[in-house]
Amino acid sequence: MPKPPDSSARRGFLGRLAAGAAALAAGFGSGRLDAQATAPAPVTHAHDRWLDALTAPHRQIYDVVTPAGSVGLSFARNFINASNDAYGAADRDVNVVVSLRHSAIPFALKDELWAKYQLGRYFEVNDPATGAPAVRNIHGGRAGASASPSSASVTALQSRGVVFTVCGMAFRYYVGQLAKQEGTTSEAVRAEWEAGLLPGAIIVPAGVIAVNRAQERGFSYVYAG
Repeated sequence: MPKPPDSSARRGFLGRLAAGAAALAAGFGSGRLDAQATAPAPVTHAHDRWLDALTAPHRQIYDVVTPAGSVGLSFARNFINASNDAYGAADRDVNVVVSLRHSAIPFALKDELWAKYQLGRYFEVNDPATGAPAVRNIHGGRAGASASPSSASVTALQSRGVVFTVCGMAFRYYVGQLAKQEGTTSEAVRAEWEAGLLPGAIIVPAGVIAVNRAQERGFSYVYAG
């Protein structure tokens, strides 16, 4: 007659198996905790100090790359308005950044520069009021002359806390190109353009860096075209 299995040995084996599984699970859990504990925090840099005050619970950045992407200004307004109306959030509860880079950077410049450098012709932006190349910043909102709805102009959005950044690499490139066109120096045009920024616009080292740093600070990302 076959000998019955040793129940005490079987219990010992099952106990050792359970203990091993528990130790393995604990090891995995500890690894996750260690990884979380050592995850790098965003590095603070002087170029990123403009982000330090943007700590509202709801944060979004709009990436505007071309003149057509100026629709991002309307997106920014809608995000704030819907937060107000549907969620009862005040403007201070929402942080919005509009990153102007590549060929969208002239929307951060004053009308005088649009007229002097014929930026509408250069960037292929027509004024809806005339159908001709723009000689004013049609989205700037200065003196009520914006082609954007007044609530979605640069100045109107700034009054609600929206921050506009300007890609420094694109700024430098177009300054150089326009300097050649005008037969002058890049230094002269750069000084004029820096003085001709709409108040509050911030030149950052690169638009792609601004987008990255904002996302590291908890901003959700929207590509606006």
